Amino acid sequence: MLDPNERPQAQFAVDVLLNCAPGSTHPSGPKDTSAATPGGIMPCPPNQKGVPVIVPVLLSTIDTISYLRIFLPKDLRVLPARETAWKSILECQKRFPDGIPMLDPITHMGIKDEKFKTLVEVSD
Repeated sequence: MLDPNERPQAQFAVDVLLNCAPGSTHPSGPKDTSAATPGGIMPCPPNQKGVPVIVPVLLSTIDTISYLRIFLPKDLRVLPARETAWKSILECQKRFPDGIPMLDPITHMGIKDEKFKTLVEVSD
């Protein structure tokens, strides 16, 4: 098995909206791809009000992606827009109490390539 730092996806950062503890520092400046997540970010404890923050994380830290889609405000740099987006995520969690449905690339994206199907089966 390859070292995660040698994989191509270790080079890419993805911006994600995370519910962070109040007082977490907001990442600024260029994206640092040497760490999985930037320092100063603390998750919000369960059942407490947090602050939605856009955080760059390495693509290799993402395990699954949902096929659900929400519509985002045009500019997530302002707190009210991030709060609106976070409320949409919470609503999705309420509507799917058994868990958010995950993306199946073969079924949901209509991929028919046999090599890709083999790759997906191997990674499961």
